Amino acid sequence: MYTNRGTKLFVSVLILLAVISTPMSHAHLAMEVFQNDVPFSIDVEPEKITVMPGDEIVFRIRIEAEEGFSDSIDLELRLSGSGVSITLDLGTLDPPYSKEFDVTVNIPSDIPEVNVQGILRGISGEHIVEKYLEINIQGKSGIMHAIWQIFDNLANGLAKIVRDKIQAIKDLIKEIWRIRGNSTDRDKILP
Repeated sequence: MYTNRGTKLFVSVLILLAVISTPMSHAHLAMEVFQNDVPFSIDVEPEKITVMPGDEIVFRIRIEAEEGFSDSIDLELRLSGSGVSITLDLGTLDPPYSKEFDVTVNIPSDIPEVNVQGILRGISGEHIVEKYLEINIQGKSGIMHAIWQIFDNLANGLAKIVRDKIQAIKDLIKEIWRIRGNSTDRDKILP
């Protein structure tokens, strides 16, 4: 893009200053501009998600690289928010590229309501690519917790009723087969 090395350095310094002086909510936009000269890219889906405590998030990560790029890429996922700090080492990827894989993150069941910011970082030598994620964890507090408990209890109660009814039907069928005296056929139908 630039033929003059001094101009490129000046523009890089301006972008770095923009990143430093930009509020965190917008800093990722300036960083993406700064990362244009990196020979690989990272995409992640979903970038923004709302979950409940106890849920599981599956992130789909895709790595693409320019033709001829043959270096390894180290990946890590950092999640942080009020009372939350998790760093996951996702390992090292070796060429050939492109690569696509899933990463599963389990949300603790006792976590309060919190917005978590995430950074998926790929590092290869001097090249760094960062993708920013946002996870909104809706806590089970107050009225929502009470409603959640009602539905949870209802579901557990219905499951028990269904299990009991199925067992009663099995017992009835076993009794019919016992009365008929045909144990060979009974064993084929009921475990």
